[in-house]
Amino acid sequence: MQYVVAPNNFFSHKAPSGNVLWDATHFCPASALTPAEATMFWVFPLAEVPAPAYDPITQSLIELAPLSVSGVWTQQWAINTLPIDDAKANSIKDIEVNVIQRLNTFVRTRNYADTLSAVSYSGDADVQLNSDGTYMKYARSSTWIIVVNTTNEIQAGTRAPCNYATIEHLLPSLVWPTAAPVIAPYIYR
Repeated sequence: MQYVVAPNNFFSHKAPSGNVLWDATHFCPASALTPAEATMFWVFPLAEVPAPAYDPITQSLIELAPLSVSGVWTQQWAINTLPIDDAKANSIKDIEVNVIQRLNTFVRTRNYADTLSAVSYSGDADVQLNSDGTYMKYARSSTWIIVVNTTNEIQAGTRAPCNYATIEHLLPSLVWPTAAPVIAPYIYR
């Protein structure tokens, strides 16, 4: 539990956790004060309120100074709209980070360290490695073409800032080829 210090019922600050020097004879956490001592030092329990839902792409959440509501000091929150340039930057970062994670998570299903590692096998003499590498080279390029176009639209203001989940359906599905292509040698006659 948190506590507030509110001399004459005006909020001053939140009581620090741990021991506090209240006066020459009281050195303890706010929770250890008796009701009489808490009244003497203007210490009140803080009714904690869960933070409201907000969109971290376009909004910020700020904890305000507590208010006394019907005699109970209550935590307060505010949701502010971010400047458009901040929202654009948040949107682009969210999309790019999640796309990288999506591609890397997929290639790890075949034990590649990351997308770059999988793509490096394109052209490999091993048929399966070549198939995986070639597929990921295509999947990575197809994905990033969509991402770059989308983030360019966000930056230009022709698309509203959004999160990754909003554009995920636009990305190509990731499914490993079922079998490596069999390359039959050509026989000269």
